[in-house]
Amino acid sequence: MPAIKGRIVEFRPPRIAMFLIVVTGLIYGLFPVTRMSLWKNLWCGFVVLLAGFAVMIRAWAEFEKKHNPISPTATPATLIRSGPFRFSRNPMYLGMLLMVFSPVIALGSPLFLFPPVVFFWVINFAFIPCEEKILEHSFKEAFTDYHGSVRKWV
Repeated sequence: MPAIKGRIVEFRPPRIAMFLIVVTGLIYGLFPVTRMSLWKNLWCGFVVLLAGFAVMIRAWAEFEKKHNPISPTATPATLIRSGPFRFSRNPMYLGMLLMVFSPVIALGSPLFLFPPVVFFWVINFAFIPCEEKILEHSFKEAFTDYHGSVRKWV
């Protein structure tokens, strides 16, 4: 697992998300899976997409304001606890996850459950542990306090 984890974190999460959506979209285009009528709602899917984008951009703005690098493997300049980081230790990933989940709602296809599940797994078990080790090393007690008071996702 460590070797795989090391290679995965070389990729950027937005690219992973896009790759998963594109591949699933191509498969869906070739082999449309029966739709789940309960879930199909284009407008709700669009709202979830916009909400995810808004959360991600708001978190990104906090990084910019504090002059923190965006790269998951870079050493941060400061421990950010403001904005959406008050509610989630990973609001950028949360926003991306919402965006990756939006086609499930918009198209109503169970095939589109694949991208958010894989994205969550990769982020939760490869990226976040790597980033939290960096934060723990950089900010010690401050990160331990933050880790204990703010949830990983929501």
